[in-house]
This record gives sequence, structure tokens and C-alpha cells, in this order.
Amino acid sequence: MDETNKKLLLVVVLYNQRLHDTATYASLIAQSGEDVFIYDNSPRPQHAAGTGLPAGCKYVSDTANGGISKAYNAAGRYALEKGYEWMLFLDQDTVFASGILNEYRAVISTRKDIRLIVPPMKMSENLYMSPVKVRFHIARPCRQVPEGKASLWRYAPINSGLAVEVEAFHRVGGYNEKVKLDFSDYQFVRRFRKWYPDFYVLRSVCSQSFSNEIESAHRKLHRFDLFCLSLKHCERDNLFDGLCYFLVVVKRMASLMWQTRSFKPVKSVFSNFL
Repeated sequence: MDETNKKLLLVVVLYNQRLHDTATYASLIAQSGEDVFIYDNSPRPQHAAGTGLPAGCKYVSDTANGGISKAYNAAGRYALEKGYEWMLFLDQDTVFASGILNEYRAVISTRKDIRLIVPPMKMSENLYMSPVKVRFHIARPCRQVPEGKASLWRYAPINSGLAVEVEAFHRVGGYNEKVKLDFSDYQFVRRFRKWYPDFYVLRSVCSQSFSNEIESAHRKLHRFDLFCLSLKHCERDNLFDGLCYFLVVVKRMASLMWQTRSFKPVKSVFSNFL
């Protein structure tokens, strides 16, 4: 591996899916030639003892499902130990644009003022889900996103596709491991922008693949339990932050009550958030 490639470590978190079956593997990892850190949150390891993986892969199984934040912090420690300069976080369901790694590498090589890089991420043909403006701690999908250098105080990116300098990652304290899934990216951005206010948006557009599976009411309620727990542990700078997170939970609670025709979401808010 040459020195240019040594700079970048790909980081993918798996859940109940083998690496080779993921959209991220097909669209980016398979052609990358980069080293990969794989954190498997599946209750049953998808690659027992790391077998069946390409050379250059580091595999970690966490059957207790410690969450996204724990996975990224583990990757950060590994990257620091092994001397990588940058990490690129990959969601297993993201479809990356062809040739996008060359764009990441170009920014890393030429923009020494940049410590965080993201691609535009589409959720539909006309709507972007990242990076977008966040108001009252609620992300607003939009039809246009910034290009080039932009402010983290105006826009917030999601985890997938986020490339971060390893030194900067550790300087800001990494991810909040108590926020296991929902709002983990937003919490990291809030930490990061206090040290580094700007980031860089690539030209290449990626897309997030969503499952067509219809979740049962039981599954939705369990997912809401986790949502409440994550928001409970979000860091608050002031009373306004606490109020905003409370309103986010209440909004989701009302929607779920309508969907499930149940008052169980109210119980979840009292048990897991308040």
C-alpha cells in the first residue's frame, strides 16, 4: 500500500448483513483498494472469526450491539494506533457515486484547512437528506445543498459518507457513546464545530437505500424506546437544548400514537426519556 492510500481507513458498521451483500460494498469498497475496519453489531456474527473477508480488513464483532457511536470510537482508536490520517464512515445501505474516492483523496491532499468532508446525500429524486439545515434540532430535507467549503453552524451532515481527520476526531472527543444511534451524527457535529467550524461538501452525489419492509407495531414501539434513550443522553449546552429535544420526542410520540393507535409511546417517553 502506498503512502496516499495509507492515509485513509474505510469504516463500515454491519447489522444482520454480510459485507459482500451491502450496497456500500458493491458501490465503493469492492473497487477501493483501501483498508477496511468492520464493526459488526449483529446478534450473530456475520463473519465468524473474520473469515471470508478481503485482505486489509479488520473485523470486530459486538453481539451486544453497542451502537454506532461505540463502533466509530473503536475505529478511531484503531486508526490512531495504526497510523491512519483519515477515516471514512460508511453506512451499509448507502450507494456511493462512481469515482467518489478520488474526490475525497483530492480534497484531503489539497485542502489542508479542511478536517471533515461529506458528499451530498439524496433520499429521493428531488430531496437531499445531508448536509441540511437543522432548526430546533430537527433536520429539514431540502432541494439544494452547499458545495465546497461550508459552515457546520449552518448545516449538519449525517454519518454515512463522513470523512474525518483522525487527529481532529480525537481532539473533539469522538462520539458520545450514550447516544447509540439516533442523533449520533448531530451530537458529533455539535462537538466538532466548536473546534473546527467549517467542512467541505463534495460534488459527487450519493443516495441512501431504504428498506421497503413494513415494520410491525411492536417493532416501531421498540425502535421508539431506543430513540428516546438516545435523545435522553444528548449533550445539552443550555435549557433551550433540553426543550428542543423534548419537542422532538413529543413530535415523534404523537406520530407513533397515530400509526399504532396506542398510548404505549407515552409510556415509553416517561420510561426512557424523562
